[in-house]
Amino acid sequence: MKTFTITELKKETSTVLDSMSKDSYTLITQGGKPVSLMFDIEDMDLEQVIIEARRYRARLAVETMRKTSKERGNDTMTMNDIDKLIAESRAEHRTRLTQES
Repeated sequence: MKTFTITELKKETSTVLDSMSKDSYTLITQGGKPVSLMFDIEDMDLEQVIIEARRYRARLAVETMRKTSKERGNDTMTMNDIDKLIAESRAEHRTRLTQES
């Protein structure tokens, strides 16, 4: 995988694009951290690529939520615990709405 900084991408866009081959990815970094991953989609269905990218990001979000839940011990909550938490949250919301009126 080839890596370019965002500054290189700005200054040498055509070089970066030319460096992408059909089988590889190009990583863009900013301040030493990855910010973007580029790959050639010339022979792909753009809508399908977008759908799959969104699906992947959603899957990562769910995995992150599960991990966070487990770290906080929320993965052992019963339905009664969950219902109680929802009721408390709704009551707080109603109180806030009443105070704002």
